[in-house]
Amino acid sequence: MEQEGFKILNGIFKGYSGPSQTTLVIPEGVTSIGEDALRFSNLKQCKKIVFPRSLTCVGKNALSFYYGESPLEELEFLGDIDDIGKMAFTNVKLLKKVTFHGTVGTIKEDAFRDTSLKELHILEVKKIETSAFQWCEKLKEVHIKKVDSIGAYAFYGCKKLEVLDLPKEVTNIGDKAFYGCEKLKKNGCIIVNGILFESHNNPKIPEGVVKISKEACRRCGELFSLPSTIRAINEQKCYGILFQQLPAGTLQTEEKLSGTTLLQHIDEYWQLEKKDWAAMYVFQTDKKLEEICRKHMEGNYGECIAEMLYFLEEKGNARRYKKVAELIIGHPEEVDCDIIQKFYDIASAKKMKTAEELVKPYISKKQSSEEGDELAIYKKKYNEHLLDKVIKETKGNEKLFSKVRMADSKKFAPPFLVKCAVVPYLSLYTGKPKHISGYKTDYMEVNLIELADSASRMLNQEDLQTLVEKQYKVGNSAWVFPYGRYASGTQIASLISDMKKWESWYTYGATGRSNIIIARSALMLSETKEAMMNLDKTGLLEYYAELRNSDEDSIRDTVLSEFGLDAFGKKEYYLGTKTVVVSLAQNLSLSLYDVEADKIVKSIPKKGTDANLVEQVSADLAVMKKNLKKVVKSRNDILFQDFLSGKTRQAKSWIASYTNNPVLHCVAELIVWNQGADTFILTKQGAIDCNEQLYEIKENVEIGVAHPIEMEKTQIEAWQKYFTSHNLKQPFAQIWEPAIEPTSIQSDRYAGCLIPFYRFRNQAKHGITVEDENFHNEISIYFEDCDAIVERIDWSRHQINSDDNFEVTSFEFSKYTRQVNHIVSYLDKITIYSRILKDDVSIATYLDSFTLAQIMEFIKVASENKCVNCLVLLMDYKNNKFEQYNPMDEFTLD
Repeated sequence: MEQEGFKILNGIFKGYSGPSQTTLVIPEGVTSIGEDALRFSNLKQCKKIVFPRSLTCVGKNALSFYYGESPLEELEFLGDIDDIGKMAFTNVKLLKKVTFHGTVGTIKEDAFRDTSLKELHILEVKKIETSAFQWCEKLKEVHIKKVDSIGAYAFYGCKKLEVLDLPKEVTNIGDKAFYGCEKLKKNGCIIVNGILFESHNNPKIPEGVVKISKEACRRCGELFSLPSTIRAINEQKCYGILFQQLPAGTLQTEEKLSGTTLLQHIDEYWQLEKKDWAAMYVFQTDKKLEEICRKHMEGNYGECIAEMLYFLEEKGNARRYKKVAELIIGHPEEVDCDIIQKFYDIASAKKMKTAEELVKPYISKKQSSEEGDELAIYKKKYNEHLLDKVIKETKGNEKLFSKVRMADSKKFAPPFLVKCAVVPYLSLYTGKPKHISGYKTDYMEVNLIELADSASRMLNQEDLQTLVEKQYKVGNSAWVFPYGRYASGTQIASLISDMKKWESWYTYGATGRSNIIIARSALMLSETKEAMMNLDKTGLLEYYAELRNSDEDSIRDTVLSEFGLDAFGKKEYYLGTKTVVVSLAQNLSLSLYDVEADKIVKSIPKKGTDANLVEQVSADLAVMKKNLKKVVKSRNDILFQDFLSGKTRQAKSWIASYTNNPVLHCVAELIVWNQGADTFILTKQGAIDCNEQLYEIKENVEIGVAHPIEMEKTQIEAWQKYFTSHNLKQPFAQIWEPAIEPTSIQSDRYAGCLIPFYRFRNQAKHGITVEDENFHNEISIYFEDCDAIVERIDWSRHQINSDDNFEVTSFEFSKYTRQVNHIVSYLDKITIYSRILKDDVSIATYLDSFTLAQIMEFIKVASENKCVNCLVLLMDYKNNKFEQYNPMDEFTLD
């Protein structure tokens, strides 16, 4: 969307190309500021930017400046903000004032670094990350009412900072967060909330300090003269010095460890961290103590060993090197490759042969110098020896890893890089699930691995997909995980098809059920629409979203509902000599328009066009049609449940979803919405009420799917007239749902009416539950929010037929809800047939519950079965009630 110079796509602000403004007010509806969106906009004269209430995040580098200066002096955020992105306003030299009217989630790394801010006022912020306000040398006052954590270097070098107002309970503050804040220094120390950050001129730490930061610890004076208030030291190297100085034999047993006066002080007050136990492990010799140290380092060996290198370089000997080497080869998967390499290099330089030989097999294979820089980050994390081991264990073919090209060339990628993309996902597999009874919804816990994903982005995706598919077909079950992560939508659709086949117990047994659970875990890793739609259908999209730090509504409103259509619901395809345009109709169908021929066509033109382009467009269009149908059905199912439950949504979120996306906009045009007692519908021109007058959506009132029992009769009739006069069909009978008077519903309303079993089976979405137990001998039927007795009339041992009859002998409810109204209207409909066959004219009581199409169906049943009294009644009712309607009218799409 481009309006008045604003470039906005799906709620994301992409830039501004309108006339120069000193104050830029970004319009409501914008939910995020894209990366670099402000930096390259036409904002050369802009001194102030006002961000809307709808905004939730500001992207990375939104307005950072490295060359030249921005004239921007002031930022104003009107609503709650989830994230201020990394380096969002770095080096905006003239920026003096930032106003937050709401809460802030995270102010990310370097967000306001090196600006001219003078004061900072924040009501509530969850996290301030590393260097967020570093080198803000004019910053004098910081007032934050509520904050969870402040990262390292957050206010580093803020030389004029003299007023610091933080919650007293906040101690989660990173190293050097206030280093260099000279105005905060008292008696040579900078102390914030009991944390010592700087003590250049004071060898003794004052009372009241409960924690010493890493930097300050290097200058903390006498280790044995710490104040009684101390609780934690964040610099394990101090402990290294301490443990070197302990007399031999001081530490003999775990009991003595807690009984020694000095260590009792450490245990009770200093709260040793795992890396501190690492320092003890290097220098102490007692075997019992080594076991204690290992226990305390468990799960964090990588970090501990990295810290041990410092002590080994300073005071290592053959025994100490061997101890550390044994620790490395005992837990190689936890130690970064560059740490192993560094240990190996140190051991070689110090001529510690035993340690050198122990770790040599775990040194990464040498790459060419050209590949070295490119692979450095992966060599640091992954050990190729271990990667190869996993491939072998999972029956992988290592030769295939040399047949994957780089993404931007025909050159083959280093096999090591391909392994870095694939093997971490292979390693997620922990064996077949132990329980298979919940195979319809169960899955194994998985996680996304960013470093592996970054490696995959450097590779040719088709080659990578070929690799994982070949291995998945012939390898063991573990290969379904990288297959799930990197497979195309077509491949994922094939996997879903396999999952359906595996449901057959007689063909696949327990193995099939187990495979389904494993495959569903792979779907959790996939970024394809096919996977998301399957998980949405299974009710697992919430967990899929959590894995991506998102929520299911956001995924439904963005990824699942995105089809590459523009704001007008159109998508253009070029065929070499012709152009065709796909258009989304109001009834959510797709049509094709041949631009050159100036006419609507039924299929992609082939004559005189590029055959390859035609094939690509046809494939894309086929996938679009298939997925569009699924997405719309899923959305309508959700809206139907909201219709029954009365669930509402924040107006800001609703507007962002239904006004920006062309597919969801079309869906919204077929639904009547409510804000409190007000009802409205969306049109191409905006929102209107039942009298077709413009309706202004209120931003502070939640929006839901309207229901007739909460509407005035005149409103209902007006909306019915709107839909029929505009020839619009709803996705479900919303405004055609009868609003039944609760007092008219007696407990014997359905007594004597025979209802076939198929009317109850598979009707869960209507609030009807069927429990089939004891091999069909016990059939129980329940209605949500209702208290009913349903008796089985036809009974056969171990058998239930679709036309076996049941009777609702008693029907009651404690509170009349939307759900109860729906069930009553449904039961009214399915029992009317029984009444007609009896030629029972009492059906007149229920006729207001039905649409014209249903009345026509009842007339047909009465006529075919010669139920004269009911036929006359129905014909008269039709002629009087639906005089203005066409008998063939249908009011819903379902």
